[in-house]
Amino acid sequence: MTDVFKRIASVTAAVLFALLAVFPVAAKTDGADPATLYEGVVGYFRNKYSAADTNTLIGDGSAEWVYLSLRSGGETAGVNKFAAALSGLEFSGSPVERQRIALTMIASGMDSEALAIAEETVGKLGIMSNIFGLIIFDSLGSDLYSGPLDALLEAQLPKGGWALYGEKFDFDVTAMTITALSKHKDHPGVSEAIEKGFDLISSRQEPTGDFSSWGVRNPESGCQVIIALCACGIDPLADERFIKNGNTLLDGLALYLRDDGGFSHTLDGKTNTNSSYQALQALTALKVFPDRGFYDFPPVDSQPVNPVESADPLPEDGSSYADTSEFSQPSPESGRDAETGFPVRKAIIALAIVAVGASAVVVLAVTKKGGKRVIAVVAVFTFAVAAASLALDIKTPQEYSDSVEVSADFDYFVSFTLDYGESAGGFAGTYSVGVVKGDTVLDVLRRFSAERGIKVDLRGSYVRGIDGVYEFDLSPSSGWMYEVNGEYPMATAVDYLVKENDVIVWRYVS
Repeated sequence: MTDVFKRIASVTAAVLFALLAVFPVAAKTDGADPATLYEGVVGYFRNKYSAADTNTLIGDGSAEWVYLSLRSGGETAGVNKFAAALSGLEFSGSPVERQRIALTMIASGMDSEALAIAEETVGKLGIMSNIFGLIIFDSLGSDLYSGPLDALLEAQLPKGGWALYGEKFDFDVTAMTITALSKHKDHPGVSEAIEKGFDLISSRQEPTGDFSSWGVRNPESGCQVIIALCACGIDPLADERFIKNGNTLLDGLALYLRDDGGFSHTLDGKTNTNSSYQALQALTALKVFPDRGFYDFPPVDSQPVNPVESADPLPEDGSSYADTSEFSQPSPESGRDAETGFPVRKAIIALAIVAVGASAVVVLAVTKKGGKRVIAVVAVFTFAVAAASLALDIKTPQEYSDSVEVSADFDYFVSFTLDYGESAGGFAGTYSVGVVKGDTVLDVLRRFSAERGIKVDLRGSYVRGIDGVYEFDLSPSSGWMYEVNGEYPMATAVDYLVKENDVIVWRYVS
């Protein structure tokens, strides 16, 4: 499965370079103008992906969501290349991961393949697989919608919201459920369920226009509300239920705008990829409103996409990207070639150092600004630095983030529990783990595993396995989830900041 996601990541990066190249980078504005915010966040992703190693995109899903946003906004460049990458590949990820791929297929004109995935995955991983399953069926005009539709109506809580697990309503899940239900207002009970959900969300909106989810003010909840309102044909910036003290949902989103055009997860945080792509989704929904909703992708062209045909040409404007036609990428492990083990990255760096040194020697010799001794010193220094680069363990920022340095200088300790459920594991129980201010739940898991030699298998920030216990080991919906202080946060483990006295549990659920 990793090879599949490498292929998708490589082509996604290539497609995004082509799609994003046409957009200018907008300067930060003090006003909450949707068009300016849209151009700014597109500029952020253009810069992010033009500078990134495509291997860093594997599994985080952000690249696919950016692609979907641009397609929703009407862009068509790169569609054939994406379709060619997806054609004929078999996906064995979680049901929701596969549904995300199905949405990219729909955006690329590959409807029949997307329908097959939706039929296999709907309802297989809790409420989210029903939400995306229903969205896919509706996007394709399928008559298979009744199963997930009825399941979502039955899952509504008494006060009007929906939850990922348990009985505590969640903003994001509620808004996403409403988005999924939006095309079925004529179905008995749907309109009432939608209005009840909107009323509950409105009652919890902050005076500043944003929301506080699980005790953390954030932009993502507001983004999902914007998408839901647009899907229901309601103007998010004019509906009085969502204007508090004169502040709209867009004003609430603008509070998290950063100087690079992206958005942060917290008011004082740095730019966050997850927050930024959700902002792009919301701003895209505003861009296409009232003509259609976010998931109503415009036609690719007058003819169906044939993924077997040659992919779109590389951009001619100088915005180059790596050739991904054969998907031959170096392994991210220490920059070595996946087949031969040759240290590709080290060799490239060493050759670059030698090239620079040789150029300096030639310039000194031609200009006669240095004697033989100076030239000899430059040459020796060059080869010494090149040799040192071969000896050093050179890693990408992603590789450094995946290796935990255990420190004894902790700010406080938290309670950490591994609960294997019905599966077998060697480290079940509760432990005390040191925390440094700014650590996330994923940092705590990594530190715990590093201290005890436990293998944690990640795809991006998604935890596939801990201590030899993997997703889908017990059932099609089994896997690892985390809770903090008895609640399941609606934030990824890499985004949830740990606080003193937190009680963290990683639980294997089935």
